[in-house]
Amino acid sequence: MEIKKGDKIKFINDKVEGFVIDVLNNNKIKIKTSDGFEYVVDISEIIIVGDDNSIHYQPDKKAIKKKISESKTISEGNSILDSYQKNSEGIIEIDLHLEKIVKNPQKYEPQLKLHKQLLYAKKCIEAAQRKKISKLIFIHGKGTGALKSGLIEMLENTGYISVKEGSKMKYGDGAIEVSLKNITL
Repeated sequence: MEIKKGDKIKFINDKVEGFVIDVLNNNKIKIKTSDGFEYVVDISEIIIVGDDNSIHYQPDKKAIKKKISESKTISEGNSILDSYQKNSEGIIEIDLHLEKIVKNPQKYEPQLKLHKQLLYAKKCIEAAQRKKISKLIFIHGKGTGALKSGLIEMLENTGYISVKEGSKMKYGDGAIEVSLKNITL
């Protein structure tokens, strides 16, 4: 099947969907996700779906199995937070450095890296709410500040979360402490 502009896509290893906005060389396409981000991705990372979400195109099964094995998936019964320990203050510390949350981080385009990190943080917050955990520390590191800014923007747009800098003594400028309010599910 030929991939064309306007095709609806879904990622194989993520709950992200969007549309093809350009077909490039070397099995690459440019997509725009439903949340407005644009990425250049390899066609082996996506499936083409119809309006009814039926699959119209997918890479061969070998490529799909390889992509699935490369991603760190969380089984249905487990929480994303189960692999984290609480620090001495009883707060779960979540390291958002890309190499801590995906395999082969060098494969990702810069914008997709940030999107993955923010999506992971969002999933951690949702899991904390389900488990009635009231505080988390997100370690974002120093870097360029893009992750920190994106994280603060995402968190401040919710009315049930307060955000402050993590302990300067412990984390320097590389962490944010998040307090979840009104935890009722």
